[in-house]
Order: sequence, then structure tokens, then C-alpha cells
Amino acid sequence: MLRRVGLETVLRAVRGSIEAVRPDAHHRAAQAWLPDLAAEDRERFERRVDQILDAIAEGRWVAGYATAAGIVERLDGLRGRLGFEAMAKADREAVAVALEPVESEADVGLEEILR
Repeated sequence: MLRRVGLETVLRAVRGSIEAVRPDAHHRAAQAWLPDLAAEDRERFERRVDQILDAIAEGRWVAGYATAAGIVERLDGLRGRLGFEAMAKADREAVAVALEPVESEADVGLEEILR
């Protein structure tokens, strides 16, 4: 979708969505997921949600999903947040090469979804 619609078009929509929910998204999330959180922990949680929304709106996370190499970078970041070591450069390259043929299949799949 990023390749078809264009990164800037997608980012405008993402940024608009973030701004629409930002006034209280972190408050609602804290209440829904962590209703018994202490005040100082709630403030820390809310600051973290704001940091995540800022990072998404900045665009690099979204742009990373447009290419095989970007997807590998996103996967490696997720691995790190789960406590795994970073992938070796050769492994990152191998996964990216393995994902590249999927791009054309994804384009076909998107066409089918949009019909």
C-alpha cells in the first residue's frame, strides 16, 4: 500500500489520525489497560505513549514497511524489544533477499483486496 499510494499520502493520513486521538489517547489506554496504575507510573506511561505517537508521526517507522530491507529493520527492532540480540548483518541481508519476491505478491494481493 505504501508503494501504491505513496509514503507522503499515507503519512498525512497517519498524522491526521494521531492528531485526532492524541488529546486523550494515552489517558484512555491507561484506563483500559492499567486502571490501577499509580499516578507517577501513569504519567510515565502517558509520556511513553506520546513518544510512540511522535515517532510514528515522524514517519521512519511507517516508511520502513515499504521495502524488504525496511521490514527487516522493523523486525530486528521488535526482536530487540523482546530481548533478543540484534540480527547479524548477513542474517539481515538474507532475510531481506528472501522477502523481496514477496513484494510483487503483496502488490497482487492488494489489488485483490481493493477490488
